[in-house]
Parts: sequence; C-alpha cells; structure tokens
Amino acid sequence: MVYIRNLFTQDLRDGKQIAFPTDPSNYIFKFNFSDSDPDRNIIFKFKEKNSSSPNYFHNDKLINTRLYAAGSESRIDGELKQFLRDILKAEIDDIILIRPINLQNYEFEFIPKNADSFSIYSSLLNGKNHEIVIENPKIPENDTVIFNVLEEFADWFIAKDGLSHNYFKHTFSSNREKVINELKKYDILYTEQFKLDLFEISVIDINILITQISNNISKDEGDFFELSKKTSNHMPRAILGKNNYLKFLKEYILENEKIHSSSPKTHPVNKIYFGAPGTGKSYQVTQDLKNVDLIFQKRVTFHPEYDNATFVGGYKPITDNGDIKYEFVPQIFTNIYVESCNDPSHQYYLIIEEINRGNCAEIFGELFQLLDRDVNYKITSSNELTNYLNISIPNSKFYKNGKMLLPDNLSILATMNTSDQSLFPMDSAFKRRWEWEYIPINYTADLTTNPSFAYKIKVDDTTTFKWVDFIEKVNLRIQDNPSLGMDKCIGNYFVKPNEKNEISIENFIYKVIFYLWNDVFKDEPKNSIFKGKITYQDFFPIKDKGEKLLRSILYDLKLIESIETIEEPNTQS
Repeated sequence: MVYIRNLFTQDLRDGKQIAFPTDPSNYIFKFNFSDSDPDRNIIFKFKEKNSSSPNYFHNDKLINTRLYAAGSESRIDGELKQFLRDILKAEIDDIILIRPINLQNYEFEFIPKNADSFSIYSSLLNGKNHEIVIENPKIPENDTVIFNVLEEFADWFIAKDGLSHNYFKHTFSSNREKVINELKKYDILYTEQFKLDLFEISVIDINILITQISNNISKDEGDFFELSKKTSNHMPRAILGKNNYLKFLKEYILENEKIHSSSPKTHPVNKIYFGAPGTGKSYQVTQDLKNVDLIFQKRVTFHPEYDNATFVGGYKPITDNGDIKYEFVPQIFTNIYVESCNDPSHQYYLIIEEINRGNCAEIFGELFQLLDRDVNYKITSSNELTNYLNISIPNSKFYKNGKMLLPDNLSILATMNTSDQSLFPMDSAFKRRWEWEYIPINYTADLTTNPSFAYKIKVDDTTTFKWVDFIEKVNLRIQDNPSLGMDKCIGNYFVKPNEKNEISIENFIYKVIFYLWNDVFKDEPKNSIFKGKITYQDFFPIKDKGEKLLRSILYDLKLIESIETIEEPNTQS
C-alpha cells in the first residue's frame, strides 16, 4: 500500500501542520480521528533510492513526530514539514509517497518535479486529485495469493537490499510449490530457472509476470480510478482498481529498477547494420549495447504485414464489463518514445531487426521526418497519437502541443540482410537519414573475437572440416559470378552448431546446401558448386546419396584430398 500526495500551500507554510482526511487516515495510518483515537507517536524514515541524488545524504533519516485528531481530519506535528521544507527544499506540487510498515513506523519518499519518476506519480494523480491511496480493496479469494506474491516481489525489487531479500526468502521459501501452482492457474510463462529458484528473477521477468496476470484476471467496475465521495473540504480521493494497481506496480518496479541500472547518455544515432546473411549483424548490435541494461532496449522485427498501426499504435476494441469500447493502444515506437521523453537521464534504444523486410515508408508514416533530428523539422502527430501523448508526456522539450521531435536520448538501430533488399526497396530519401555500418564476413579473426572459428562440419565420425574454410572457398565462387556478388555470400553465423561447435551433416544439407542451391546457384551455373545435373533432391537420402555428393563438393573446393568416383545422378522422371 502506498499513499501518494502532491504538496500544496498548507503543507509548507508556517502555522499549519500536514493534515490527512478520511481515506489516508483510515487506510494508511489505521487512525480513526472521528472516533477520537488516542494520539500516537510515529516515526518516518526518509528513503532516497537514487544514490546520485543530493538527497541521498539524508537516506534513512528518522523523523519522530505525533499523529493526532483535529476536528474533521488527522494531523501530524511539524517535524515532517520542517524536514521537507528546510532540508529537502520541497516546493508546491512536488510529490511525497508514504508506505506503512506498521502502526508506528512509516517510510516516505520525496519526488521533486525534476525527478525521473515524477511523471508516473503525476499521471496517477491525474492532475485533479491531490492525493491517492494505492491499494487493492477488491481482491477475490482466488486472486489473493497471486497479489500477495506480486506485492512481495515489488517490495523486494524496490528495496534492493539484503535484509529485504532475506525477508522475502523467509516469507515464501516454505510456500514455493504453492506459489508456483498459483502461477500455473494463470497460465503464467516462467522459466525453468524461475521454477527452481523463485527468487533469482529479473525485472524483465516480473514485468512479464504482471502483464500476464493483468490479462488473465477479471476487471473491476472502474477502468482507472474508483473515487470516494467528494466532500466540501477536499478533492476526491482515489483507490486504484485491480488492473490499474497492477499497472502501477509494474511501472513502480520499472522506475526503481532504472535507478540501479546502466544506460549512459550518448550521442543519438539512426544506424543500419547491413551485410550478407549470417554475418552477425544482430550480434554486433548486442555487442555495441553490452553495457546497456535490457530495460532501456526494445526490439522488433519488420515483416511484409507490419504496418504503421502495429509500429505506432491505433484504436482497438477493448472489453470493459461486457461492453466494447475503442481506445488508443500504443505500440513499440510510442512506448519507447514516451519512456525516453520522461526519463532524460538514460539513453534508450529501439532495435529494428530485418528493417528491409517491411515497407518502411508505410510503417514510419509521418514519423519519417523525425529521422532528420532537426529542431526545425517538428512533425504534427495524428489526433489519436496527440491525445495519448498529451496525457503520457506532461513535460518534455521534445513534445509539446502536438509537435514531435526525436528525443536526444533515443537511438534507433536496425539490421538489414543485403540478400533480401528486393523485398521492399528503400528510397534514397529514407537511406540518407541513417548512418550505415557494413558487417563483413570474417576469415582472419580468432576465437576471442569470432566464435565461428571453432565451428566444424561433421560429415561422418572420421571426417570433419572447418566451417570458416568452407565459407571462404564457396564465397569466392559466388563473388566471381558478376550476377551474384557479395549479397549472396554466406556469413560466419549463417548456421548454428550444437554445444560441441559441430554442424551435423543433416543441418548442413538442410540449411546451407539448400540455400546455395535454391537462392544462389540454381539459375546461375557459372562457378556453381553443383556439377553437371545435380539438384537438391539428389542429396536424399542423406546417409547414402547426400554424404557422397557433399564429399564431391568438398573435393572440388579443395577441402578434402580424395573421394570415391561418383556417378552422375539419374535425373529422368
């Protein structure tokens, strides 16, 4: 349970203590001022999770104060207000969070307007409510266990300290199977590692978990807030419904994880990694981002059916208590655009695999102009996107009044297989807005820089040869044909070996030989590795014909020294 409140004039001025009306008194402090509960001495512990914040110096500071009834509200003495105003330099509309530990002890966080996580709590307050109680008051009996698990996960991820971890283990170690069985009821995707050790999971796992649970539980009556009755003295106070409680939990965990994660700011870039199939373009992207935590990366693969609505978002039917309504549902570009605008201290990366397998002009649509990264070329977003961004990005220099720019902390990286460039050709206007990096085929590296140098093709128990020797020989044949060239060559990672770095003869024939026959040499006999009237079907059955034909190809490429005489295949039907 978390109490969120933005500070207003009475909270900071002289002569007025911080007051709490009915809901926070009842839910957070368990204090019923209307029944004149006795005064209570309480302790606030200040928590600053961001070690780079100047307020981290005051982390774990204890503030002793008193909670007491005062007519139509409860109040606390001035020690907390003094700490906020004089030490933290709090201002009106900054936000505080209060989390109860027990009836005497409470933790509180201070979220100034310039904090990365301010937008999350500001959006929850909805611009109208000056306070909100985050809890779930309507959990059906069959959902109770799963929600308790999620709250413990949340506490663990947010705290990130040994004490919390040990408490978490102690709480659930005796109920591990019960928890796993509950997760199974919700058809939850969990890894074998997750099953073996419920506690060694990542923030990515917990967010997947929350999303899946959210998709499987019944909805509350209220889609966003359940508002308590408005009184004459206070704005409406809100209690989140189940699904939105999960949404809050997910965002809260993610924001706290970002504080402990790494993605240093750098110069923004639009870059396409291109090369022949199997050269390791995706591997190179991963290597370039090896110091960037995954929560700052989003990855998507373009394909012929991919369109603007799938990339940016659009209106989709949503079922709400049996009624169907249409809402704007953001997709990968909009999601990372919002995250990067709201979190300017980290670099974000949108990774597009196989960018040329989709119709880029249609997919990017009006976003095409953003790739210029020129402050003079702002684009006007569509009405539905504008309405969504107006709510999701309360304050950003890259989005204002429906005008968009690419944030300087958002880079877009893409991969392109040059052998597929005929699917959806890119025009020159699109190409010139990207930097390009060619990923060559590597024949001279070593195991420390290129794992493919350990790959071996296993013909039989006594005959093996190096994969890199094969691709070097066959690629020379391909390049010597002016109708083919580098685009049809085979890269270092075209085929994956087993755990012993061996490529079986079956895998080799099914993937490599088929590609060379079907996509390279079938209509280009010059320099072909397939002599005479050999066709792909002549390699079957593999143990008989396939092995002999493969040996003849290896002999022709000078990869083995001798072979048996091979009769020309009978191609008559």
